[in-house]
Amino acid sequence: MFLVVLKHCGKWDVVANVFRIKTEAFQKMILSFAEVVSPYLYEKYVVSAVGKFTTEVLVLGGNTFRNYPSARYATDVTFQQSNMPTGQMKERCAYYSAKHHLHDYKVEVSELPNGLALNCTAHYPGSEAASR
Repeated sequence: MFLVVLKHCGKWDVVANVFRIKTEAFQKMILSFAEVVSPYLYEKYVVSAVGKFTTEVLVLGGNTFRNYPSARYATDVTFQQSNMPTGQMKERCAYYSAKHHLHDYKVEVSELPNGLALNCTAHYPGSEAASR
């Protein structure tokens, strides 16, 4: 179920309906499980790639960026839509992205030319991430 959410997740209610679970319970279950497995997955797939894929290994293996062959990695920010948080307007504004007109989280990911993640930041509320 967790892998399905990672690969195909759209809106929580749609995916929860596939498994015939209430949205709130489904979201809580998936996020709790993600907290448990994320340190293991980060260690296995992100930290281990740092030493294994040096610039020399990437160049010799033909795994370089076409436009920037000397670059070891590229960094991008991903957008993850979230529900509007409860609370005061001031608290909710931290999650609002004026660019996307949605409440969201943003995560910065550095990726090697072979597609593996080299670094991944914690997720930040939309407007907070914009100021970083």
